[in-house]
Amino acid sequence: MKSKQMALALCATACSWMFDAGRFLRADTSPRPASVLSARVWEEASRAWANPPVDARRDRVWHNIPGLSGFALDTAASERETTRAHDGAVHLVWRTVPPKVRLCDLPADVIYRGPSTEKSVALMVNVSWGEAYVPKMLQILRDAHVKATFFIDGAWASKFPDLVRAIARDGHAVESHGYGHPDFRRLGEAKLRAQIDETNRVLAEITGKAPRLIAPPAGSYDARLAPLAKSRGMYAILWTADTVDWKNPPPAAILERVQRNVTPGALVLMHPTASTVEALPAMIRWLEARGYRMKTVEDVIDERPAAMPPVTLARETIRS
Repeated sequence: MKSKQMALALCATACSWMFDAGRFLRADTSPRPASVLSARVWEEASRAWANPPVDARRDRVWHNIPGLSGFALDTAASERETTRAHDGAVHLVWRTVPPKVRLCDLPADVIYRGPSTEKSVALMVNVSWGEAYVPKMLQILRDAHVKATFFIDGAWASKFPDLVRAIARDGHAVESHGYGHPDFRRLGEAKLRAQIDETNRVLAEITGKAPRLIAPPAGSYDARLAPLAKSRGMYAILWTADTVDWKNPPPAAILERVQRNVTPGALVLMHPTASTVEALPAMIRWLEARGYRMKTVEDVIDERPAAMPPVTLARETIRS
């Protein structure tokens, strides 16, 4: 509500500025300095939309939690762009401010969630079966303009490379779910390394891009996984909220689990099942209706915000 009031005040300030500018131009054709006209506009814009960065941190329960980049208004660049455009709008130029402590600065550990300071969620889909439902899931995400992260079993990818390409072609992230769905805790060192390397090889051959993330099958891992992933430039990913859709519950039960367990920064785990396909549209609508923005797990890892501040204010034509 506070942000909305600030935005309304900012628009009012901008309209007043543009009205004064128009009246001035009718009386005198020599331009007035933009900094004199717009000082309050920049101040209000910064107050309404600038955000400080959030540092990555270690948590006793959630292990490594990535940070979040912030935004600062570049007043000088905003003034120049507004003057250059000369279109009656106020143009805002934002500078990304990275966290002082980044995820990459933390000791290797698994990741269960993103920071709670942003009202966003990331949808993750673990795939080692359920090929019949992948096309429908992609269509739902396409219609909703939502991107997800698909953690794909290397053995499954070898059987269904066209589906993997379809996932990547739709702009979703393709990441690793190991090879053949073993229990990582029961594997020796060589076999655990092969789980990462072989799946990376298969997925890179199909999509042209090496995975950056690995989600252990069934969430089973031990202290070896995160350091091994980091040695390959990867992160080990778990989840915040589990739909437990692999048990084929009614779609309403999947939606209820999300409603009960989702919080800002959550990673929501799904699988390609019949129940998930039925529940997914309602899940997306429910999240969006409550102000959640959806991002990929890659966005979380890269500490990218779910949305940018506005780059222009509402236009008002200056009439002579």
